[in-house]
Amino acid sequence: MIELVGCDAGPEADAARLIKQSMLRAWPWIEDDPDSYIFLIPNVQCHGENPRDIDLVILGSMASRQAVFEPTIQLRLIDGTSVEADVVHVRTICIALEIKDHDPRYVRFFGTKVEVKYHQADDRDLWHSASQQSEKQRYSVRNYLARHVPRGQIPHVTNLIWLRNVPRDMLPPGPHNAVPSTLTWTTLLNAVAANSRLFREGPGITLACSRPNASFSFADACKLLSLRLEPTPLDRRRMDKIANAQFKEAWLKDLGKRQIVFEGRGGTGKTVILLGLAWRLQKRHHARVLLLTYNRALVADLQRLLMLMGLGDDFGHPYVEIQTIHSFIYDILDQIDLLNPVEGDFLESYDEYRNQLLALLRGGALTMTDLADITNESPGRFAWDYVFVDEGQDWCEEERDILHTLYAPDRFVIADGSDQLVRSESNCDWAGGPSAVSTRRHQLSRGLRMKANLARFANALADELGLATWSIEANSDAIGGKVVIVQGDYSTARNLHSRLVAESRVAGNHPVDLLTCVPPGMTQCCGLGRHALVTEHFKSWGYQVWDGVASDVRRHYPTSIEQLRVVQYDSCRGLEGWTVFNLAVDELYAYKTAAWCRPAHSGGAAVDEDLLRHRYAARWVMIPCTRAIDTLVLNVASPKSYLGGILRLVYNRCSDFVEWIEV
Repeated sequence: MIELVGCDAGPEADAARLIKQSMLRAWPWIEDDPDSYIFLIPNVQCHGENPRDIDLVILGSMASRQAVFEPTIQLRLIDGTSVEADVVHVRTICIALEIKDHDPRYVRFFGTKVEVKYHQADDRDLWHSASQQSEKQRYSVRNYLARHVPRGQIPHVTNLIWLRNVPRDMLPPGPHNAVPSTLTWTTLLNAVAANSRLFREGPGITLACSRPNASFSFADACKLLSLRLEPTPLDRRRMDKIANAQFKEAWLKDLGKRQIVFEGRGGTGKTVILLGLAWRLQKRHHARVLLLTYNRALVADLQRLLMLMGLGDDFGHPYVEIQTIHSFIYDILDQIDLLNPVEGDFLESYDEYRNQLLALLRGGALTMTDLADITNESPGRFAWDYVFVDEGQDWCEEERDILHTLYAPDRFVIADGSDQLVRSESNCDWAGGPSAVSTRRHQLSRGLRMKANLARFANALADELGLATWSIEANSDAIGGKVVIVQGDYSTARNLHSRLVAESRVAGNHPVDLLTCVPPGMTQCCGLGRHALVTEHFKSWGYQVWDGVASDVRRHYPTSIEQLRVVQYDSCRGLEGWTVFNLAVDELYAYKTAAWCRPAHSGGAAVDEDLLRHRYAARWVMIPCTRAIDTLVLNVASPKSYLGGILRLVYNRCSDFVEWIEV
């Protein structure tokens, strides 16, 4: 049996059909053999891996002894021993095939390594390592299978590059993993044999990606690799906002001429503007845009959204890359061999590494020529036409100066969340630094995420908390919205939770459109990481869960619309949900009050520490309270807590659309 699975249109699907035809010419018996099967899966998406997109994956398990090919290469067993054989039996295969349609003039070889040339938006020509890309794809497929088939014995993945316009006589001497334009099934299997595992089984030689009787289902792997994420109606509205958002002509004219800063509080549409501008740049100008944040959970959320919008991650194609600043700095240090693997966790030493990199840039140890060489060596990682920065007010000056040295400041767009500070004590001035940066600022005041009642509630809450300068303009076009304050232990609120989830479904939403935030006190260590305690309650109530409290989960976005999203409060900024459940929000206030530190720059000056501590915690409370679109759920353990008392005052002011429930 041969089956082309999933996408049946496009060049990758056409390539799969050509391989199927060549396979049938070599093995005509396989189409009707019920015990042998080959799956050809074009346009595979290994969600959460980098790279994500694989042009074609071929999975096969052959029971018939007719599955043989004649070797044209020197055969070596898995232990390196050279062997001779007239034919090789094929038992199982797992191939990740990268397809390149470049003209031969734009393909070059360094030994057995393949590079291809791409033309960039700024008229630069950059050579990209197809061999490096192919090798990464091998690990993407393997890691993706390992994450989703944890009990199976993951097969060996053979990564190949099909140069569809390069004839055989232009390829370098083997062995290598490039296959020529004229591709037969025998040619492909010889390439697999040169880069895979050969075993001596009985009297003959066998090509196999797995051990005999390995507990791995190729049918299940096919189902996984052909999975396509399904957008919810809320996803479609978000995508529509990004693709069709209205932009002022002045914004577009400033791009590439000066740095642009959009200022506004949570929910005023800063991130949508960033994504909308990035979308236009890649669609109209074939530009590559790097969007940096420091929130891993937000990276996962935006990666899922952009994937649904059809943005690939293959170098040479214009796309938007979402990264944390920590990941970006790590890549730079890795490229210049400054990482010390002995020192352990990179994040624990992040500040030291960051400052070391800045010192090299300021001191001239890393010159502009060096930086150009870094970009040319790894254009897929560092060749960006524009750099967008989310929550720019909360970045440190060292990060700003590193980025402004690496990339022209007039290619930056910054989203500034006013006084919403989490990482730093004062707002980062992106117009400052060693060199003057021409900057245009645009103020955003209208709440675009929240329905009008939620904006009114947020303003009332800020007022009762004493945040005199905090306000957001209600969006009169988005009428409605409600707030539910839940007093007591939320683990006993199953019926209420089910009702709210059901109401969101009636409105056309799915569990993945909802968001739950928890404080550190509602998390627990498990193995090498942490998880949210509410995850077990949700699962016992019959829900699937994406537990973003767990660091290994947070690196990957949800892959099912039936997954409820759970994050810790520290990771909630930038996220949104149709309904947002903020659990133990009074514990959040207490947690942030205890976490406040006296500003380092205050010296010995007298400061009202109690007032500063309160303002810090109160500003933090406002962040999860501006994540909801339609329904905001606030859970307090006791109305006698400080925040419980504040919420009672707000409830009395806004009882028309605020519900108070005891559980």
